[in-house]
Amino acid sequence: MQSNRKTAFILATLDTKGPEALYIKNKLLSLGIDAIVMDLGIYGEPLTKPDISREELLKELSIPPGEFLAKRRSGEIRRDEAIRIMGIAAGRY
Repeated sequence: MQSNRKTAFILATLDTKGPEALYIKNKLLSLGIDAIVMDLGIYGEPLTKPDISREELLKELSIPPGEFLAKRRSGEIRRDEAIRIMGIAAGRY
């Protein structure tokens, strides 16, 4: 039997906005809406546990997560490029 519950995807940079994403998720759940948090963070470790990690997203593009983060931190991948890559990965997931 199919559920009539709605589902919201919360795309957030959990390395900087983890508590905010968790707040939104809990608010949605309290309203009877399922919520799935995707981590699009491009800097540090997530401040909140995601339902879908940035590692899972990067695998959609066959990009090794460790390599991506190292290149981002060194400046080899610019911030705008990293954001674009994470957006594409989220769209493909």
